[in-house]
Amino acid sequence: MTMFEILCIDDVSESEYEKYYSLLAEEKKKRIDSLRFEKDKRLSVCAEMLAKKMIAKRCSVKPENIVILTDSNGKPYVKNADIYFNISHSGDMVACALCDSPVGIDIEKMREVDDKLIKFVSTNEELEYIYAEPAVKQQRFFEIWTAKEAYFKCVGSGITDLKSINVLDDEIKKHLKTSIKDDYAISVYQQ
Repeated sequence: MTMFEILCIDDVSESEYEKYYSLLAEEKKKRIDSLRFEKDKRLSVCAEMLAKKMIAKRCSVKPENIVILTDSNGKPYVKNADIYFNISHSGDMVACALCDSPVGIDIEKMREVDDKLIKFVSTNEELEYIYAEPAVKQQRFFEIWTAKEAYFKCVGSGITDLKSINVLDDEIKKHLKTSIKDDYAISVYQQ
């Protein structure tokens, strides 16, 4: 069973943020400390915080007992646990998906994008879908974009040629859930 949650970083108190920062591995702290913008630091800490809370609840352990590592492709995993998760952040939101099989999640704040970008990442079938309803072109683009990112994060290959997959393909769609919340597109892909 796949579950996912989203969290606005503005809803995280300073004391809770500091607590979860203190629980990070030293290597992760160094990476976060090297980030230029405070907002990016908050997004990173809050994303891991959300993941640890969800994993702790599912595994009936304390969040501070959850050890998150990354594989050679940068995909996160839980040390000594048969549980899969993935995190994403955009704007002021973080998202985490949790599953018993490989999973990927992407969240993106929707905004205006130009047609060059849309055409760069989309297959012909996806382009037809995006442009079929001009009033929702941006929303449809972000549905496609987040679906592709979630797919690549799930398979753990890193993001390669975005046109190499068609997320409207029935085989991919049966593993994919896409939703819109406020001005965010969220996609979860589960193997």
